[in-house]
Amino acid sequence: MGYIDKFSDLKEILHKYRYSRAKKRVLQKRFSDYKGFYKWELDRRFEYTRIKGRALLGYNVDLSNPKTFNEKLIHRRLFSRDSVWPVVTDKILARTWVAPMANEVGLKLIPAVSFYDIDGFDFSGLELPVVVKANWASGLNIFVRDLADVSSLKEKLKRWRDSPYKVESLIWAAHEIERGFLVEKMLVEENGKVPVDYKFFVFHGKVSMIQVDLDRFSGHTRGAFSRDGDRLPYNFSAYNVAPEEASIPKDTLDKLVPVAEKIGAKFDFARVDLYLHGGDVFFGEVTQTPSAGFGRFSDKCFDEYLGGLWKYDASAEVRNV
Repeated sequence: MGYIDKFSDLKEILHKYRYSRAKKRVLQKRFSDYKGFYKWELDRRFEYTRIKGRALLGYNVDLSNPKTFNEKLIHRRLFSRDSVWPVVTDKILARTWVAPMANEVGLKLIPAVSFYDIDGFDFSGLELPVVVKANWASGLNIFVRDLADVSSLKEKLKRWRDSPYKVESLIWAAHEIERGFLVEKMLVEENGKVPVDYKFFVFHGKVSMIQVDLDRFSGHTRGAFSRDGDRLPYNFSAYNVAPEEASIPKDTLDKLVPVAEKIGAKFDFARVDLYLHGGDVFFGEVTQTPSAGFGRFSDKCFDEYLGGLWKYDASAEVRNV
């Protein structure tokens, strides 16, 4: 009998322990910080993580001998304490970290300002439109096209700053970051859409998969491509599949791949996000654990294939929190 098979209703168990700020479910009631939930999970052999992994990935997650790509991502998220991750995870500090490499490869940084004092920041001086991003988080973004209600905007930012962040995901680096906000100029193409989001999966300095996200804020679709731009017969994470005619032009590959590999070579694995806008390459972010290790592939064989490319040291183990 497998570790998960002892539960009669997997969905019910997962629902019971899933964190939800709005409905104040079990995790939010019991844990408001990373350390408390980490200790709870550690004492139970990461029971919640295993249940969630089985439900979302479709297989039992092996943390003692991780082999698939997602198993290694989860293991890294739970056990790695490399001091570089709070720096590159921080959307403000990451810009300083990448700047020396940017000069070498012709990479540009999106014009931006940052702040930590919400009440003291003067929004009136901004050239709109902009995107306000929480520096410690994924998905906490506000698109600001006018300043009709600055007080409401500031109240929302304060709620984000003062609220627990994805406690159940146990993203260590995010909880080491001083909370602030990055205000970026909004890049918009001539057709009124945001630029294509290119996400490069870099293993030991070489791009092995390119995730392409189209129309991220209106009809979001996603496709997977090889390093050479060939469409792969797999999809990653729960998004609609990009149209068959979606492709990556060769001149785009020639511009972006060397930049992604230059940045990604600093790690045994990293996902490097880039944009091409007006002929220039712009930095997006560097991600340590895409989808927190729960991004399901349409075929597990590709999860295993990418895992085989990653020479990951699984010897690290955290005993104290």
